[in-house]
Amino acid sequence: MIQTARGRMEALSVMETHPFWVTSLYLDLSPQARVGSQYLITFKNLEKQARARLSARDLPAEVRRSLEEDLVKIEQYLVPDNLKGMRGIAIFSCSEKDLFEVFALPLVYRNRLVQDPTPYIRQLRAILEDYRPTVLLLVDRSIARVFFIGLAAPQEVADYIYPGGKLPPKFHEDEGPSFKGRSMGSASLPAHGYGEHKFQRKEELVLHKHFTEVNRKLLQLLNERPFDRLVIAGPRGEVEAFRGYLHPYLAQRLVAVLHRDVRHISPAEIQDLALEAVEEAERRDEVRLVEEWKEKMPIGWAVAGVDAVLRALFYGQVRTLLVNEDFSKPGFRCPDGLLATDRKSLEEFCAAEEILEVADVVDDAIEQALDMGSQVNILRQAETKEMLPDLGAILRYRIG
Repeated sequence: MIQTARGRMEALSVMETHPFWVTSLYLDLSPQARVGSQYLITFKNLEKQARARLSARDLPAEVRRSLEEDLVKIEQYLVPDNLKGMRGIAIFSCSEKDLFEVFALPLVYRNRLVQDPTPYIRQLRAILEDYRPTVLLLVDRSIARVFFIGLAAPQEVADYIYPGGKLPPKFHEDEGPSFKGRSMGSASLPAHGYGEHKFQRKEELVLHKHFTEVNRKLLQLLNERPFDRLVIAGPRGEVEAFRGYLHPYLAQRLVAVLHRDVRHISPAEIQDLALEAVEEAERRDEVRLVEEWKEKMPIGWAVAGVDAVLRALFYGQVRTLLVNEDFSKPGFRCPDGLLATDRKSLEEFCAAEEILEVADVVDDAIEQALDMGSQVNILRQAETKEMLPDLGAILRYRIG
């Protein structure tokens, strides 16, 4: 599915729509954004801003009409039945050229609605190139099922039943072979408890072999198809026991353990399990990173403020970029990539005639961070956004 999405993106990037423009929408559809249909309110606000920009532009009537029709089509598409299982969506529309392309995404970095002569695919490219799927493991005493939760529906990549794992759930003395006895006086009596002990030992050995094999298969999968997050679900006893078998490479990717029966589970439930677990892990990470940023600010290992962060990005210092989802700001860029919100501050680094206007420096900052392998975290919770109203960064190293 990832290759298919990339192919569609490349076809979109070379599509000829002249003289008509393309409307590009990126919209967060995470569980938090769906509460009270908040995503629709967000879209309405973006639409209002787009219409204001459109009215201020001197465009031919047919181009304007096509863009207005795009907005209507996009709004009509944003109904719950079309958005099932999505945590983010990108839509590209050019009504006069019969273009209406939808990408189901595992996330969006920022809510954006852009109307330009060409599709705005920068955020889409960043997501497709940098996103690695979540793996959901369903495991119990004898089975293991592995799912990739990526850009589309869950994909089952392994379905494993341990051949020796079909033990009865409980020991019964009247089943199986006769028991060894022990002497008590002149009588030979059954050794009560011996058979049950033997059964338990066999069960432990079966589970050991089963869990060892599941761990091996997961590790092989990680090497063949890298993933960033692992979610494990199953009965409490089996899941907690299996955690002890995880290779360190797998354990460091574990974000959630869910206790539940996994024998009868639908595809929709599988995706919901994984997405809810990832959503909760992301909320924890968001708070943890902002707390780390606050702690490192006084000692010079973190920076705050737009221009300070943009300068740190230019020098490759940024380990983690923190972005308030509501923040945007126009700015300027030198040919070598240095960004700033003030044109004059760039004149000491490049000639005035070389300075380019940038519609939103935040988009360029995110792209630069991803290009250099930095972590990007979009702040969506009220408490973290209040602590950081624009941009912040945790540094790899300090200068000076």
